[in-house]
Amino acid sequence: MVDLLAPFILLGLGCGMVFVTLQIAAFVGVTDEDAGVGAGLINTSQEAGGALGLAVVATIAYSGMSTEMAATGGKPELIAEVHEAANHDAFLSGAMLGTVALLVVTFLMPRGKQSMSSAPAEAGEGPALVKADAEK
Repeated sequence: MVDLLAPFILLGLGCGMVFVTLQIAAFVGVTDEDAGVGAGLINTSQEAGGALGLAVVATIAYSGMSTEMAATGGKPELIAEVHEAANHDAFLSGAMLGTVALLVVTFLMPRGKQSMSSAPAEAGEGPALVKADAEK
């Protein structure tokens, strides 16, 4: 159990940093009127993507496991090895899918400097108004 503590802490920190960044990136350019729809869309996308990803990884990891389990003859050591191999396949396929996603995002996301505001400021609104009021 102690062997899993460090990877789980690292996983939690990584997910915390990634999900916050994804939320910020998803709301760039979304108007205040559409913020509720945007929040619902990103939450639904995360849930559906997580469920689909888990289904794909589990299918990859546990396909053919029944024939391998039958070949163990009920020996606990061999059963443990089959489970270990399935878990290894699951983590490896998850890492490969994550790497593919990283490459897709790296090369297909639009680049360039974008404003972090949800809508362009019009004359007399936003920070310019605050600055003008401060000068008076």
